[in-house]
Amino acid sequence: MTFAPKQRMKKMEIGKQYVQYREDQLEKLGNTAVYLSDHISDLSKTKLLKLLYLLDERSILERGFPFLNLQYKVWKLGPVAQPVFVDLSSEITMLAPYVHYVRNEPCRTNDSDWQRLVPNRPFCDDEFSAYDMELMDRVISEYGKMTAKELVNATHLPGSLWYETARENGVLDALENERINSTDFALDMGRLVADDPYKKEKYESYREMF
Repeated sequence: MTFAPKQRMKKMEIGKQYVQYREDQLEKLGNTAVYLSDHISDLSKTKLLKLLYLLDERSILERGFPFLNLQYKVWKLGPVAQPVFVDLSSEITMLAPYVHYVRNEPCRTNDSDWQRLVPNRPFCDDEFSAYDMELMDRVISEYGKMTAKELVNATHLPGSLWYETARENGVLDALENERINSTDFALDMGRLVADDPYKKEKYESYREMF
């Protein structure tokens, strides 16, 4: 697999900070949302956020580099890619070319997401390898019928990266008992392959490129 030179960034303001996605990264993120929303009939905001994390996690574990290369924060319903959360929590802007909400059809969930995401355009596979497509299909097959709450629980299991990061930073109890909803602690995704020298080197090399 070859990597293209650094491309222009799309900026999304979060408070006083800007989070930048390369154009190819945003295109892949957007088309991932298109593909997932086309194949999962009850894709809520929280469910999408969890599936994005699981795609990155699974890709790093299996081949040493991420699927989307997003940053994930330790939140109560995390791991959460904060720019995506912000974009989907009000009027969608960053992902507007790719998906929109259907508000009059409640999702099949007991959670608070009473709207589902649907595609705005056909899926484009330009940014996706054969492995990427196969991984998306596996994640859909394994997790697509789970509710958002079930996915949150699956990513919060003892020993998970979310759990260990929250525990090490002294916020696990506060998050689990809902005394706080979010933190600024980011997951170090490289820890997923810390015990595999080959994959660890691949991950570190990939991160140096971006």
